[in-house]
Amino acid sequence: MKKVVLLLVTMVLAALLFASSPEVSASPPYPPGTIECEIDTAYDGNPGIVWSGTISGCILAGAWETRPSSPSEPLGQTLHFFETFTIWPTSGGEIHGVDQGVWNFSTLKFRVNGWVTYASPEWEHLVGYKFHQSGTTSDPTALPITVEDSPARFAPANRPQ
Repeated sequence: MKKVVLLLVTMVLAALLFASSPEVSASPPYPPGTIECEIDTAYDGNPGIVWSGTISGCILAGAWETRPSSPSEPLGQTLHFFETFTIWPTSGGEIHGVDQGVWNFSTLKFRVNGWVTYASPEWEHLVGYKFHQSGTTSDPTALPITVEDSPARFAPANRPQ
């Protein structure tokens, strides 16, 4: 009988412990000031490997372009690439940055990380922001190679200039 009472008391205390703990408020997934957008882009096969398209769903909405900054490096099933990017927001000005990424030959998925390195005066507060993009390309054997609704994020960072 003592064992049953002890077990019951232990279970009640455990339940009270969990029930009385304060709820933890969820913190936002990204730092305040983060800009979330979507990018649609395409490569048409022309020499120079320029991907161009649009950025939408945010204050940076406008035209988008990336160009290689160094040769790509295939390693197994992954292609490592290095780029510069330019955004021409519809509201005016321009934003430049650098990034590097990986693309998987099997899954066609890619992930990119970089930085905003220069911006015209109306956007200069973005210099030093982190840049992240991910997505999936269309079949690379059929041109144009496209990326649709690729999530992109520009987040405040303390990158030294």
